[in-house]
Amino acid sequence: MIKAVFFDIDDTLFTFEKAHAYAMPSVCRYAWEQLGIDPEAFAFAYDDQYRRMADEIGPQAAIHNRMIRFLRILKENKKPLSFAPVLNDLYWNAVLAAGGPEPGAPECIRSLYQKGYILGVASNMTLDWQMRKLETIGVLPYFHCIITSEEAGTEKPDKRFFDLCIRYAGCRPSECLMVGDSLKLDILGAENAGMHALWYAQPDKLTVHPGFSHYSQLEDRIASLDR
Repeated sequence: MIKAVFFDIDDTLFTFEKAHAYAMPSVCRYAWEQLGIDPEAFAFAYDDQYRRMADEIGPQAAIHNRMIRFLRILKENKKPLSFAPVLNDLYWNAVLAAGGPEPGAPECIRSLYQKGYILGVASNMTLDWQMRKLETIGVLPYFHCIITSEEAGTEKPDKRFFDLCIRYAGCRPSECLMVGDSLKLDILGAENAGMHALWYAQPDKLTVHPGFSHYSQLEDRIASLDR
């Protein structure tokens, strides 16, 4: 029987890709107007720094830290490092302003909470802005535990990440469910740790793995796991 349900955040609960697409042009425009860095060059450097940091330090929360990413870009372009917090705030405030809940997600979260499920977050990100996203879409009060790679010291799909989720839930692995949009990170990672998993994806993808495409379907999917 499922007792605990864990959720990824970005593009599972919060519409991150849409919000990121809105935020980056503002950041690139600021970098051009205030620092003289070509917008296309800045956008490329932003993505390149993520790849380089992942190669240099491996799978850990620091590779998602935008402040570090902006600091490295400024250093390599010989620009004042004091602009890093400005760029960081500009980016994240734009993300929060443009993003919102995935359709039906808040209503589903509230319903699961009212039915007594232990609710958790399992995210490959730093805690501060993930908390803000949950707050922005109005679901933060419903979660009993929030696990990020910053605390776990490793990232999904590492089994150690999901072992921490299971420990925080206080349940057996078979009583825990992971919900996420990444087949590799969320779904296969959770199943490797003995958890159940449901893929949040478009209907045409669900031939590969069981899941759902709208939050109005999730409670029925959970019930089917208990049969």
